[in-house]
Formats: sequence, structure tokens, C-alpha cells
Amino acid sequence: MLTADIDVDRSIVTFRSEDDKTELTVSTAPLSTVEATPAAHLIPSPGVSAETALKQTAEIITSLTDSNGYIHIDFSDVISICASAAIRIIRFNAGDDPSKAFSDVLAAQGIDPSCCDGALINIGAPTNIGLAEATSLVTIVQEAIQDDALIIWGLSLDSQQKDTEITVILAEPEKELPVHDAFITQQHYDRKDAQMMQGETMDIPNTPIRFLDLIGLDNEQLKDFTIRLNGNKPAWFDVLDAYYSSHDALMEWMFIKQWPGEKVKGSFKQKKVLQFIQLHQEDPTKWLFIGAFEVLGEYQKEDGTVAYDYREIPQYAPLDARAVVYYKKRQGPTQLMNDMGNDELRNRFSETMTLDHLSQSPISSLPFPGFENVRLTHRQLVAAVGNDTWKTSLGSVQAIYLQTDRRTGWHYVGSAYSHKGAEQGLLSRWSEYAYGDHSGGNKRLKELGVKYIEDNFQYSILEIFDMRALPKDIINREHWWMDTLGSVYHSEDEHPHGYNSVTERNSDNPVE
Repeated sequence: MLTADIDVDRSIVTFRSEDDKTELTVSTAPLSTVEATPAAHLIPSPGVSAETALKQTAEIITSLTDSNGYIHIDFSDVISICASAAIRIIRFNAGDDPSKAFSDVLAAQGIDPSCCDGALINIGAPTNIGLAEATSLVTIVQEAIQDDALIIWGLSLDSQQKDTEITVILAEPEKELPVHDAFITQQHYDRKDAQMMQGETMDIPNTPIRFLDLIGLDNEQLKDFTIRLNGNKPAWFDVLDAYYSSHDALMEWMFIKQWPGEKVKGSFKQKKVLQFIQLHQEDPTKWLFIGAFEVLGEYQKEDGTVAYDYREIPQYAPLDARAVVYYKKRQGPTQLMNDMGNDELRNRFSETMTLDHLSQSPISSLPFPGFENVRLTHRQLVAAVGNDTWKTSLGSVQAIYLQTDRRTGWHYVGSAYSHKGAEQGLLSRWSEYAYGDHSGGNKRLKELGVKYIEDNFQYSILEIFDMRALPKDIINREHWWMDTLGSVYHSEDEHPHGYNSVTERNSDNPVE
């Protein structure tokens, strides 16, 4: 159970978990003056006092995370969006024209959504809303903000509710937000509305939900699609790993029609395609939906490879890397390409491809792969340290970890150990990199800047230790890895390639 404590004198609201651990601090003061981590900067709209804005924020966030939604929002989702950002919360009724309603409330509050790089969206709706309609509401927000923004959304259903109400937390980098901008709208918000958000929710029925029905594709519409099932073969290409670590390269691979000197293997017979990747190598029946795309034409590369141009169909994008489906392939060929123009295939997919589950956020669909296989972008790191499964694993070990600058190839080797009461090992250390300036106190990393790290850094684990290992033993291994990977920066080196300082390498004392 989440609690929210408001300190009017300090202009903050502190959200705490059941064990009284501070999970997030929201302040109406700039983040540069806030000592707590993680924290978010709340900017009241003109005419709204700091105290009123904090009370509204406390009530909205606790109501969103405490309700048992059809698609639930965890507090970790709130942290993923809000931490180290300036946030704005708006609420509006969808009405007959939700796009106009969203635009109107943005204009009324003077908000430019194109500056936002994250959004948490909760849809409170009657129980008769379809998932296709819900995702179309998410798309309205998604299309207004940055193309690469992190989107997390939830759906709460109430049999007593007549109108569909959308709550949006918009986040943008603190340094880019004018302090006088409007923030919270009062539109349609009172205690009765907050109670409505905590009303009855509809349980997911026990009978299988046909995925293609769920996304609004009837038999006739499905004829325009190919379904591509990309199997996971780590021996030569791990598609699940590639989706999270080399997304652009994977997408290019999935739209190859013909490799040089080979027969055509990836021909799309229809103008649209639904792409899936195998979720677990050992389970050929679970598939992660990664998007619907329109095939625009084909072109030939210099090496002779024939590939397709494509663009994503936005109405299905909110389900990317969140919808996991069950589908058991027939015995026989690989069934990579499945033409829905074929009546038999179309009927088979319509009847037997069912929804297994919807994840809260894209990282939730990624199973913890084992410590030796962890490799995360910064955006994935933020989601991972807020995800219960990953938190349990990362918090159970001490470790030597590696940060890699994918643009330059430079490395930073670090250690995470329990010291002076810190009991969460690697989780504690990686949480420091997820929020704030992402530097962990390292001077060279700090000089790179927040945006550079978010765009270019990758995080992996070199070696793990149980929680009883002594800090001095871990530090000795950390130094060994620094020397092995050459991660220490020496000014006299002709071609330096490390972010560790000489001081870090020579220090044998645990960090205070």
C-alpha cells in the first residue's frame, strides 16, 4: 500500500511503500534544490498554490497505483516516467472527439507536448470499451510527444462509469522546462472522481481471448496482413536480445526479402505485416508482439540485398513489446511468413492465437535472462530497477559491472557492494545510474551529460558475489577487470578508451 506525506513547509510530497521506504519525492522546487533521489519537479499552474498542487498530485498518483486495473500501473511505472524530470498532470474526458479534447486541455495549460520524452497514461472507462479503442486513445498522446518517448499506460474498467476519462503524466527534461509553464489542470477533478478511479474493475476472463479480435482485426481486414513469426535461435541470432539491444538492426533484418545469392525467403504477399518474436527459446508457443507495419515497397542495397521500406501503423504501437500471445505452430516448415490471404491459415490464426498476458511496460515482457546475459540500454535500465522481478534479482547480489559507451567503445568498470547498512547490492548502485545525472559521481561520465548517456550507454554484469562477500575482495576484482579491459584513463595514452580514473584504480577503500 502506497502512502503520500505532504510537507507544506518544504513544498514536497513523499511517496512511501509499506515498509516506510521513500520511493519518490515530488517537489514544487527545482530538482537542483532537492536532496532526495529519485525525485520529480512539479510545477503548479498559474493560480494554483503549491499546497493544492501537491495534494492533487498525491491523490492522483495513489489512486492510479492502488487500483486493480485491467492493465495495472505499478508505482515503478510512475518512477520510470517521473524520476529526474519535470512533470505535468492533465485529466480530460474523451467525449466524442478525444483528440480535440486532448489538444484543448494542452492549449488551456500552455503545454507543448513535443518537448516531452515520457508519458504515463491511465484510461478510466466503462467495461464495454474495446482494447482497440483504448489503444487509439494512447496513440493520440503518443503522436503528440517525441518519437522515441517512453510510453507506459494502464486501463481501469468500472461498470458504474459512463464516460471515459484519461489521466496523463507528461515528463520532460528538467533543464528544458520554463518554470512559469502551466502544469496541473483542475478539469473534472474532485474527490468523487478519485473514488471513481478506485471502483469496480473487470477481471480478465478465464476463456482465451483471441488476440486478433482484441486488436480489432476482423476476418476481412486480416486478409491484408502477413504474420511473421521470428523464432529465437541464439546459436546464430538471438532475436529477443536484439530487440532490446540492437533494435534498428533487428528491424532491418526482419524486412529483408532476399539475401545476395540466395532464394527469396522473406517475401510479404500482403501490404501489411504483424511482427512477432519468440519470447523464450525453450517455449515455441509464446510470442511477443512487436508491431504492425505497412509495407511500402522494396529496394536493393549495394551488396545486392533486397529489402522492404516500411512504416509502423500507429494504432497498434501501444502494445509493442507488451502483448504476449500463445500460438502453437503446425508441424512442418519454419512458418516464418504466414499469408493471411490464405483462408486456412487465416482461420487458424484467428481461432488459435490468443492473448497470454499484457505486460505493464516493455521491460516487463523481457524475462530476467540470468546475470551473465544482462545487457541493457539506459532506458531499459530505468525500467529494470523499477520492475519487481528484476529488482529481486539485482538486489540479491554484489557485483562487478560494466558500462559501455556504444558510440566510442569506451568502458567504465564499477563495483556494487553492501557497505555501512546498504543491503541491496547491485540494485542500489544501478538505481543511482538510472536517475539523477547518471554519472554515479564519476567526473568523466558527468561531463558527457545526461542526454548522451541516455542515448549511448549500455549496462552489463562482469562478475557476481553473494551478499556475504567482503568489500575489499570485490574491489580487488574490480581493479583486475579495469586492468583487463583497459578502462582506466591515462592522459599520456595515445588512444585512451576508458572512463575510470587513476584514483579509482588505486583506491583500496570502500566508497563511503
